[in-house]
Amino acid sequence: MVSGPMNTYVRSFWIATTTVFLMGFKEEACWLNTVCVGLAAGLAMAMYLAGNNLRQIFFYLLGSFASSSWAQLAVGLPIVVIGCVLIMGRARSLTAVLLDDSAAPHRGLNVGRQSAVLLALASLVTAAR
Repeated sequence: MVSGPMNTYVRSFWIATTTVFLMGFKEEACWLNTVCVGLAAGLAMAMYLAGNNLRQIFFYLLGSFASSSWAQLAVGLPIVVIGCVLIMGRARSLTAVLLDDSAAPHRGLNVGRQSAVLLALASLVTAAR
């Protein structure tokens, strides 16, 4: 097995090659699909290389409910629900921003403002505890 910086390069090249292969060598491929396929390829490689440590890796990434309580749920749940409802209410603007940044202003959307609001709402929902 290759080690050091060369190991990182080989793994990165493998993920990039797998991403291009899975996307079907399309020049008009959507950047969002490319990112999602690249993340999936990277996760698949991490899972393959982790071996017996896979459970520990997912436990670290996803966390645990061991220190949670019903009181914390009572505080965080309304924030998550309200945030999700507000995000779903902006689904149309989110779709316009994802389709094409240059086309969004023609639909009457302020891309910077919409992105900032959606980022703030997503952060609020993610941080609710």
